[in-house]
Amino acid sequence: MTNENGSAGHVRVAATLHAHDLSPAAHFQRLILVLLAAVGGFLLVRNALVPESFGRDGHYRATAVDDIVARESRYKGNATCTECHEDDANTLKEEKHQGVPCETCHGPARGHLTNADSRVRLQVDKSRHACLNCHEKISGRPSKFGQIDVEEHQKKQEFDGAYLCLECHDAHNP
Repeated sequence: MTNENGSAGHVRVAATLHAHDLSPAAHFQRLILVLLAAVGGFLLVRNALVPESFGRDGHYRATAVDDIVARESRYKGNATCTECHEDDANTLKEEKHQGVPCETCHGPARGHLTNADSRVRLQVDKSRHACLNCHEKISGRPSKFGQIDVEEHQKKQEFDGAYLCLECHDAHNP
């Protein structure tokens, strides 16, 4: 068969389409096969990527706790500081900051303790912000806890601009 232009191509394409026309049941079967393949692929990828211990004790990887416990602690605690800095620790027992852990102001001691010959010096944050983390006046803090209304304190002391708390206050006994 030819069309008006004398070409038989159009008729062949139309005949081919009608010959491969699928019933609704065949379309549904293909859809189910595609969905099964997608679910199967997802399960294979999930099985390869999700650790075996995931979900054993809840919605997390159960061995994560073991990994965290195996890490070296960044913070060592006051007892570790006292081993070398006993004089400072004894002095602090008498001061207002006696309950504050050393590493709150001095930073984590992990790098400081690694090698006695090349100790990393702890960097004390001497900024006003470091002191105000604990001492800025916040209504939720107990009234007996030393709090500072920064604007009022700054006016009273006649400071103009930024100042360091440590210019007037001893960090261990403010």
